[in-house]
Amino acid sequence: MCSEYHTPQNPKALEKILGVPFLDKTGGFDWGSKIHFYKNGPVLQKSPQGEIEMVIKSFPQSPMPNARLSGLGSQTDSSDLESDLEHAQVRRIYETKYWKDGFANHPVLVPMSSFTEFAYWGPEIGTAQAFRVPKQEAFVAAGIAMKPFTPKGPAFSAYSILTHTATEQMLRYHFRLIVLLKNEAAAGYLEEMSPEDRFRYVIENRYTGPLEHEKLRDMAKGWEKRVETQTHKLERERHYREVLDKNQVEG
Repeated sequence: MCSEYHTPQNPKALEKILGVPFLDKTGGFDWGSKIHFYKNGPVLQKSPQGEIEMVIKSFPQSPMPNARLSGLGSQTDSSDLESDLEHAQVRRIYETKYWKDGFANHPVLVPMSSFTEFAYWGPEIGTAQAFRVPKQEAFVAAGIAMKPFTPKGPAFSAYSILTHTATEQMLRYHFRLIVLLKNEAAAGYLEEMSPEDRFRYVIENRYTGPLEHEKLRDMAKGWEKRVETQTHKLERERHYREVLDKNQVEG
């Protein structure tokens, strides 16, 4: 789960990514700052007039600040999907109660200079790692606007970052990867389209190339107690990939 990231130092760098100007409504936002639970962060969205604008929304603790592009569901009453792969099915974000409206009607772009993931296995175990796209001072992740529960707020005043299957590089640290978009496709994500078309657009335009990374810090005391849970999530993700392969489904 990506629960923290850094914003770019210079918001003007985002115009190079989008290839079009945007209206900056962020006021005196502290660019280059770290965003985490309960903080407000800048996102790019389409205004009702069809213009791209950058506004401030909250990054909540719940619903989760990350929304899965797709994952496993079950056609039976079994909650143990690991032993019931025969009946597992892929559930996509536009079929999920809390995320479907935001994905269909309220896409946002989340600007970053780096994002943080916590390593629960591998050579960097017990550390927080900062990841970034090589040779770019800024990049964007796909997100959706939503109604936050914690802290509370009005509809679509918060945002969630999309996640999907991890690259081989990321699997050495974490079981998922946020959906980074290729620069040339970033603005297109904000266009009006059907949920099915938006899903395909994201799959086709994800950035899955190499990432630079460096150690930020050691994880807080007690991280060892979470290793078993995180490893279980990794195994579940492997089962998810097996289902994709078995059914020849992409995402």
